[in-house]
Amino acid sequence: AIVHGGDWFNHPKVSNIIYNQHQRMLQKARAAGIPVYCVPGNHDLFGYSMSTIDQTSTGSLADAKLITLLTRDTPVLLTGKSGITVALYGREYSVDIDHNPTTDYQINMLKSKNNQPIQEHLLFSHGMLLDKPFHPDVRHTLTKDVITDADYVFNGHYHPGWKTHVLGNTTFINNGSTGRNEG
Repeated sequence: AIVHGGDWFNHPKVSNIIYNQHQRMLQKARAAGIPVYCVPGNHDLFGYSMSTIDQTSTGSLADAKLITLLTRDTPVLLTGKSGITVALYGREYSVDIDHNPTTDYQINMLKSKNNQPIQEHLLFSHGMLLDKPFHPDVRHTLTKDVITDADYVFNGHYHPGWKTHVLGNTTFINNGSTGRNEG
């Protein structure tokens, strides 16, 4: 599977030329049997509201069944050819994210399916989750303050990324944006 950390496009509604290029690429993934998931980011939404996703280019990709949106309300169980099952959770961007480190990155753990144990719980988030303090006027959450049952937390909002680190039983990962650059 492919999981995209959010901000599929730079704007909620992109030109048909750009949209069609992505559609063709995703059709190839679908034909190859590779599921593609996307956590909606702030650039995937109008007004930072999930209620607008159906009006956006990212929402159109989901409506065409080329991607599956991964949100708090839509966790997914995946079982690989080896029989290992992992749970994927999403934490989409919203105006409420990064207000409460005890709940913003918490998951409602899925139960096993058909008595198949879940080996790993993976949270993909699109918030301002950082490894060290940032500008005091920019709302953010420090990984050291996060309370979560996830084994891994992948974050896609902060483009420069930060060094992978383990706190308690959770590994925090943000290797930076591969499709966006600053400046």
